[in-house]
Amino acid sequence: LLHSLDIAPPPTAPATPDAQVPLAAPRNDTARILVAEDNAVNQKIAMRFLQNHGHQATLVSSGLEALAALGKHHYDLVFMDVQMPEMDGLEATRTIRRLEHDKSPGFTHRVCIIAMTANALAGDREVCLAAGMDDYIVKPLVPDSVHAVLAKYLRPAPTLSAQA
Repeated sequence: LLHSLDIAPPPTAPATPDAQVPLAAPRNDTARILVAEDNAVNQKIAMRFLQNHGHQATLVSSGLEALAALGKHHYDLVFMDVQMPEMDGLEATRTIRRLEHDKSPGFTHRVCIIAMTANALAGDREVCLAAGMDDYIVKPLVPDSVHAVLAKYLRPAPTLSAQA
């Protein structure tokens, strides 16, 4: 599985004028991503994949650590495990959304939060969305799923023809 993480990023699709991005999206090639995951194997998979594709990724192991990191640093996207010790991803997300709503220090913009969970039962996605998460990805992480989330929530890097 780790070997599959060394694949090249897919070609960037041209942006369509009617495509809607729900958040202020950074460029896909320079995103700052927070990974909140307590499982060592899942940590390695996520971090290697993101770093191999040029993203600045930071790792934390609990919802409490995610709150602390978000309060100190700007992140463009968060991959949030749903089940973690101390504070699970659902509670952490509800707290983040409350802090953003209140414009608390360090929480002045709405960060995109993607749930990561091994639960793929009917209703699990809705529970994550109801907690304030923007989307849902099933573990074990596979490159195509991670690429799809990044493409959906991060603007593509400009092409040479677009820069000219």
